[in-house]
Amino acid sequence: MKDKADRSIAEIPLQEALTEWLKVFKYPTIQRSTYDGYEANARSYIFPHMGKIRVKDITPIMIKRLFNTMMERGLAYSTTQKTRLILNEFFRYLERSNRIEHNPMKPVPPIKRTVYESAQGKEYKA
Repeated sequence: MKDKADRSIAEIPLQEALTEWLKVFKYPTIQRSTYDGYEANARSYIFPHMGKIRVKDITPIMIKRLFNTMMERGLAYSTTQKTRLILNEFFRYLERSNRIEHNPMKPVPPIKRTVYESAQGKEYKA
């Protein structure tokens, strides 16, 4: 049986893969407060929604549902954008290093702030 180090990152749950990526690639390159924010965001929003799903099984629909759920729960636009940033950087890294065939973030369009806040019954003020 293969041990954890031998498994492809695409085969492990998103929570495990993203946590490792944050520790190895983000922690040494960003301020501690930014890293703590990334970690808290992942724990609060990403992991409960799709943390147990294998990386290779994550689809654009799952990601879009996460963002829609965040919007429906009334979370701040900036919180959803931070979540998008984390997932985008993570999947871009996997794609560039040939660890996944398709980046599930590519087809997920960003939500415009006006649309996001309008869906929450708020009026956006620039």
